[in-house]
Amino acid sequence: MMANVALNLRNLSVSEKIGLARRIFSAMDGNALFPSPDPPLVLLARLTQELEAQNDALSQAKNEALLGDTLSRLATYVQRVSGGSESAITAAGMGVDSSHANNGAMSKPVNFSVTQSTTAGEMTLRCDPVPGAKTYVFQSTADPLANDSVWIIGSVSTGHIGTITCIEAGQRNWFRVSAVGPDGQGPWSDPVSEMCH
Repeated sequence: MMANVALNLRNLSVSEKIGLARRIFSAMDGNALFPSPDPPLVLLARLTQELEAQNDALSQAKNEALLGDTLSRLATYVQRVSGGSESAITAAGMGVDSSHANNGAMSKPVNFSVTQSTTAGEMTLRCDPVPGAKTYVFQSTADPLANDSVWIIGSVSTGHIGTITCIEAGQRNWFRVSAVGPDGQGPWSDPVSEMCH
């Protein structure tokens, strides 16, 4: 079964995040399994040093957020390159989400957003990458949103960014996304509404 990277950043203190960053840097530096880390390890090292050196709370909070974002992006890279191999993930100094490792279930997409694309009547949809996802299904429905709303598949994409042609131009539409992995489709994101132009 496919394993998923787990960093659990929300539960870590600043000092624990610094320790995690150092462990990941040490494990990935020169690691043949991960030849081109994205973002680069030099950025991880710099942000770790800067966070450790911060004294005032505002600067520390800013640096902590930057380090967290960098670690999350590295986790996405490791997930993609490892192909869900638990041994490869742990070789990068990262933890494994045991709840997903057992059943291969997709997690719910987060940070889902909808914006007007450069083409009239078309919307661009994006979410954070879901570990282990092979494709993403984007759907839309007309306003108002109800329990019996009919959702229409707007597009299926191999990436976490997709486009949908509006059902009703000049009207408010609702949108959602779901990730699909080797063991099936995961839950839908929270729906987002946007005016279509």
